[in-house]
Amino acid sequence: NSDVIFIASGGQGQFETISEAEAIKRALMSAGVDSDRIILENRSTSTEENIEYSYAILDDMGVKDAKIGVLTNGFHIYRARLIARQQGHYTYGVPAVTLFPIGIHYTVRAFFGLLFLFLTKGL
Repeated sequence: NSDVIFIASGGQGQFETISEAEAIKRALMSAGVDSDRIILENRSTSTEENIEYSYAILDDMGVKDAKIGVLTNGFHIYRARLIARQQGHYTYGVPAVTLFPIGIHYTVRAFFGLLFLFLTKGL
């Protein structure tokens, strides 16, 4: 859909040469997405900030009543959508492919992330 815009969201870690946002942008461009449809949000350091800062960009752009998809690994969609809902946003989940066996590690990690979210936020 040529009307879709992407917010590539994620900051740069201490030992990383580029931000997560820049890595996402490069992957989207290699998949054929024009760079003018990709907005970088490179300050966030957590899923909570990914969503908060991305929605701030949408607000600044005047985007209202749009269908918002959270494109992330399948093991992370549930948690990301819970966080978005906690922030007052309804989102759609768009699962990305997770390579085996890496997915096993991250699925276990996502479980503990969800447990932490439920214990600390009461979701």
